[in-house]
Amino acid sequence: MYIMRKIDRLVNFFAKNSVPASGNNRFLRYVCRQLYQAMSECWTATSPAFINAQERLGAGDLVDTYPWPYREHWFADWEEDEARGTAVLDANGFIVRHDTSYCAWKVYEAVGVYILCPDGASGSDASIWRRLLSDAGFLCVLGRPQPGRPHIGISNRLSRNPEVIWFEGYDSGLGSIDREIDTDGYVVFTTYRDGKYFIGATPADRYTWIQVGRKMTFPVP
Repeated sequence: MYIMRKIDRLVNFFAKNSVPASGNNRFLRYVCRQLYQAMSECWTATSPAFINAQERLGAGDLVDTYPWPYREHWFADWEEDEARGTAVLDANGFIVRHDTSYCAWKVYEAVGVYILCPDGASGSDASIWRRLLSDAGFLCVLGRPQPGRPHIGISNRLSRNPEVIWFEGYDSGLGSIDREIDTDGYVVFTTYRDGKYFIGATPADRYTWIQVGRKMTFPVP
């Protein structure tokens, strides 16, 4: 436990010194960012807790596999503000513990494709995800997501608060999730809201669904 606390403090030290508000020069910020991101990648490759979570996910459980340290409440626990230069980014360029960062991780976890935040774009802006997924060659689904296949849901364009979510299955009406059959119920999804792992259910038509892993034959609208 003592060693782990030391590691936690070290990774948070690198995060704090990776942001513009730290006052460090660009090169030092880059080095610090690379270090905490490399520590996260090492954890996903070697941590027994992460391997166990992957096994539970494969067995059909709802489990948060978003990587350490991004998922931890103590990591980058200051107010994150891109304008003030205090936002901490994951390896894909999205702000940690946001829906964009979580869904970028889920895409990589499911199909091994990196969804990268474009230079100059906000790391928390879900409204650009139609274009990002289109550029990655993924197929826009006309209607409801298909059970048993990975999908990203993007809130409709008229939404006041754009959001991306990860499709988990359908509400069976029995307090459980059906991953194989469209029960015509609510879509069950996971995402990050207010910096925390969130499980929810929603009517499918509130989101545009994009199937991850299948190449599209026409542009995402």
